[in-house]
Amino acid sequence: MYLKEIIKKNPLLFDLLLLIKHRKDRAFLQQVYGLRSNPDLVELQTNAKGSEKDGILCQIEVGGENDGFFALVRWSLDALYFCDCFSLRPYLRFSSKNLYHDPAMPAELNTFEYYFQQPFSDSDNHSGSYKTTIQYHSRNGLKAELLNGGVNYRTTNIYIEEMAKIWRKYLRFNETTQKTIEYELKKRSIDENVLGVHIRGTDYKLNCKNHPCYITPSEYYKHIDIAFEKYHFQKLYIATDDSDILADFIKQYGSQNIIFADNISRGTGTQGVHTSQSQRSLHKYLLGLEVICDMCALAACGGLISSMSQVSLASRIYKKSTGADYKYDELLNKGINQNGSYFKAK
Repeated sequence: MYLKEIIKKNPLLFDLLLLIKHRKDRAFLQQVYGLRSNPDLVELQTNAKGSEKDGILCQIEVGGENDGFFALVRWSLDALYFCDCFSLRPYLRFSSKNLYHDPAMPAELNTFEYYFQQPFSDSDNHSGSYKTTIQYHSRNGLKAELLNGGVNYRTTNIYIEEMAKIWRKYLRFNETTQKTIEYELKKRSIDENVLGVHIRGTDYKLNCKNHPCYITPSEYYKHIDIAFEKYHFQKLYIATDDSDILADFIKQYGSQNIIFADNISRGTGTQGVHTSQSQRSLHKYLLGLEVICDMCALAACGGLISSMSQVSLASRIYKKSTGADYKYDELLNKGINQNGSYFKAK
């Protein structure tokens, strides 16, 4: 009896013995394995004091302290896809440790709401409003990511098509974000005659493990030249986080042929702009707004050349969500770094 009490007080030992006891029970083992990888596994939470409000609320928190802005958006799309599969009512928030949380923003807003509207205006974060709620788990995101064969930088066409449907159905910029996008697109004079180029620099030059291999500006040039010759683009829109890379493109093609955002933060060397510090007011908030405008500018272009990144993926999804496609679309790929250090925001 004393031994049983010791075992029960030691969760690891108790679980190991439980697995040994049920080692021949396939259903039990699949349930345990599913805690990490079964996207359909959820935990219902009932609230006896909850109202009879229609639907089941799914409370979603995505992202970590190393995620760039459109990684957060991608995980949000995955979560919304999961909700759509089961007719759940989503409430979205970016994790409290995200890189874009800005202490100067209103405290009642979570970081997702700096830029987007909640998918349902009545799906607030007060679970007491609903009789039944679900707490979203990262494994549920595999429901969408399995369309890629797992979480990959190299995504499939079917994933892009499905996420475009989800974006069109659920994701809406808030009024401030939408007005800023419209102002910036008009200012930058983006249309179908512009070829968009997205190139990541700064921390991508570190070739961190499990991140795409860095592709230099010169490796873009031949693809740009082909696109100009074949599709008669008139100008280049350069979206980059790296001021040195922007200078390289201006030198190669001339300032008269280059469009770029002239009022945003960019980095040099290997310090990522999304992990940078600044004394400017609302710096963290503005970093998110700036990359949104860059993504929308890329989506407004007639063609796109990019390496594998979350920003370029978002531009492809967003453009398709509007019912449009690029007339020229080139994804440059030198593979994923298998060695090196893991990326960590400084």
